[in-house]
Amino acid sequence: MEKSDTKNTITIDSTKDSKYNVVFQILLLVLAIALGVTLAFRVFYVDREDNAVLLDPKFQIQAVSPSSFSVLTGYIHPLILHNHDSWNLTFSIRNPNSNYDLYYDNLKASISYNNTILWSANASDKFHQDAKAQTTIDSMFAALPESYAYWIGTSIAGDFASGQTTRFSILLLILAIALGVALAFRVFHVHEDTTTVLHDPKFQIEAVSPSSFSVSTRYIHPLILHNPDNWNLTFSVQNPNGDYDFYYDDIKTGIFYNNTLLWSANAASGKFYQDAKGQTTIDSTFAALPESYEYWICTSIAGDFASGQTTRFSISLSGKIQISDHKSPSHRNCREFHVSCEGLRVEFPDDIQTGVLAIDSKACVVISQDSGC
Repeated sequence: MEKSDTKNTITIDSTKDSKYNVVFQILLLVLAIALGVTLAFRVFYVDREDNAVLLDPKFQIQAVSPSSFSVLTGYIHPLILHNHDSWNLTFSIRNPNSNYDLYYDNLKASISYNNTILWSANASDKFHQDAKAQTTIDSMFAALPESYAYWIGTSIAGDFASGQTTRFSILLLILAIALGVALAFRVFHVHEDTTTVLHDPKFQIEAVSPSSFSVSTRYIHPLILHNPDNWNLTFSVQNPNGDYDFYYDDIKTGIFYNNTLLWSANAASGKFYQDAKGQTTIDSTFAALPESYEYWICTSIAGDFASGQTTRFSISLSGKIQISDHKSPSHRNCREFHVSCEGLRVEFPDDIQTGVLAIDSKACVVISQDSGC
């Protein structure tokens, strides 16, 4: 009987391993694509949002007061037929930014012909503009100076005769402060190791001591009826931050009329501490109006009253804040702040010819910049 050798054969199926390799490679490819998309999103979207480009405001001329200036060229010597004592140009201002508010200050407008300024005016005092907002402002110009009348008339007539168009150049000078990124000052500050935004304190005028300053306009020469030795303005100060405490120091207050300082004082609470989300009331005590300003102020108030206008005073506060971060108590930084309030005016409540100081708007604008501690 013959014995046969039996050999056991082992077969390796490489098909399954190939399938696993393909699946593994596909998973790696998907992960690589996801990682690439995430990095691209971070670089091109997130970082772009954090470092958004600050765009300039957009200005347009909207209107000119009807027939504000007209010239007749039908004679040998051209004539200016209509030269208003005052006339207006209306502008629209648009904030194209989504992430930034703008605060405008000291707008001046001028109209030139052949590089010679013919008209100039203040366009607006101060105003705030939200992101993506649009505002309309007016510039009131006086009559064309007589010294330019003949030159302008003959120039327009010459352009008309030669078929050319007479054009004037308009220039708007403006200081715009972006609340969020500094054109002039920094208002917000993002801490290096956090995305929390640091907001400036909020100031409001709350009260003025009753009959603190009163003027009578009933006489030929207006009189100051009440010029107290001292009187108060009360302000509220709020810390809008949830993660930062404030320590205020060296707060000074001034009251101006037409950019002239009339009263100045140190705030009664020159130094004070404020917790996150805290609110504090401070008083500023002012001395009597200096005698050297009495006649000027009285005649100005009387003139405003006679013309139906309102006499307004500007209030400024300034000082320094030391900032403490809850998330990093050892880290401290400091800022200088400047506050502007326009809500103090002369009011005629009972007797229409006796005016007293009153508040018609509590709002104030705060601007700050980093400083050394």
